[in-house]
Amino acid sequence: MMKDALKRIILVMCAVAFVSIFSVGSAGAFENENAVVMLDLDPAAGNQGVTIRGAAGGTEVTVELYATVTDVKSFTVKVGFDPAKLSFVAESSKVESGFQVMPPALMGESVAGAVGMLFAGSKSGDPLLLATMVFRPVEGFEEALLTVLYAEFKDASGATNKPAQDATATITEGPVGNHLPVFEGPLGDQEVEAWDRLTFRVAASDADGDSLMVAAERLPFGAVFDSTTWTFQWRPVAEQVREDPYLAAFSISDGDTTVSAVVRVYVGAPSELRLFEGPEIPGITDHEAVVWWRTNMPSDSWVEYGLEPEYGVTKGVSKPVMIHRVLLTALWPDTTYYYRVRSVSAPDTAWGTGTFRTEADTLAPKVLTGPDVVGVTDSAATVSWATDEPSDSWVEYGFDDGYGLEAGREEWVRKHGVRLTGLEPDTTITLRVRSVDRSGNVGFSETVTFRTRPTPDTKPPRMILAPVAMARTDEAVTVAWTTDE
Repeated sequence: MMKDALKRIILVMCAVAFVSIFSVGSAGAFENENAVVMLDLDPAAGNQGVTIRGAAGGTEVTVELYATVTDVKSFTVKVGFDPAKLSFVAESSKVESGFQVMPPALMGESVAGAVGMLFAGSKSGDPLLLATMVFRPVEGFEEALLTVLYAEFKDASGATNKPAQDATATITEGPVGNHLPVFEGPLGDQEVEAWDRLTFRVAASDADGDSLMVAAERLPFGAVFDSTTWTFQWRPVAEQVREDPYLAAFSISDGDTTVSAVVRVYVGAPSELRLFEGPEIPGITDHEAVVWWRTNMPSDSWVEYGLEPEYGVTKGVSKPVMIHRVLLTALWPDTTYYYRVRSVSAPDTAWGTGTFRTEADTLAPKVLTGPDVVGVTDSAATVSWATDEPSDSWVEYGFDDGYGLEAGREEWVRKHGVRLTGLEPDTTITLRVRSVDRSGNVGFSETVTFRTRPTPDTKPPRMILAPVAMARTDEAVTVAWTTDE
């Protein structure tokens, strides 16, 4: 029963799913609530978070013991292993500590323990090497596991923290003479700000030239790993900002043995305003374009644009947002525009530039209202109408459907008005309006008619019969005469 218990394997990994559970003594709150104990199977270049590696029976395997603590006065760490698979060889302390191999009767389920003192003022968050232990797997062991069974830290005030241990490291049996696959260069801690993209490549090699397979697990939400290019990518969002690191576990295998490592990723809040997507043009027509971009902080939205790199026109809104969208209207079709986006969140300003070309216009202007004829006299009239896009203004008119005359102007407007002059009085006029847009598309209206007013009578009446007194009284007289109209 004791042997079965010894086969339980839980080894603290630097960055595997770990919950820091602590108790507080009566002396006060413990300063190291996030203290972590770690065992590393790759002592070549500091703590690499390597928790799986291969070894042949009878060869020595070095295991390093780390901790992340600050101002800790004393600690107790118990490391357990199965003596039927691993034999303890030696231990070398890196700080003031004591180490002893204790019998099962004293350790309970564990069979080895380390008790020591730690200097005050160690660097917070930096893995501190406490001790180095050497084990020798027995022949034919297949797989051996280690675990940190117990950890306790005390600070100067006497407060105590007992972090829970819930991680595993494994030594697997590899063929004699087979070299382990190795990570090329340390997989150190990574830092990224919210909304920035973190990208790094896992590099690995094998001295035997074996084909390697690299895998990742326990990735943070939203992170992806390309097993073909061995590339990790992650753009954390604002809600993922926190003090504790996220953990990403990587493993390399040559088909016989597997080596693992864990990367801690720290996500911080944005330190300054930046564009992290765009600017781009997700929608465009012959007369309009949508400019879109995203920033890592709420900020206003402005677009400067024009036919030259100096821009000239500005459009936007001052409402602070992180997803920006500005609609540009009244653009020329089939035309290249230069633009620059600007977002401000004092004291920072973020910029982004680009160009776009509007689509060609193939549709003729559509007459929405009119034509209406107003201001009619005996020799003139005004024709008005409206179109759905900027276009010029022309009126074709005449005395029959053949028209023959025209009047107008080349101004790009939507509301049109043309004054016809030199018309004959009391005459029926037939007309239609014509509008041509910037692309040369021609639109016509339906035919309408109107009649000019008669010529005004400007000749005075002529007297035909002279005035004659028709009747008289003592108070009045009636006079009568005759005119030609």
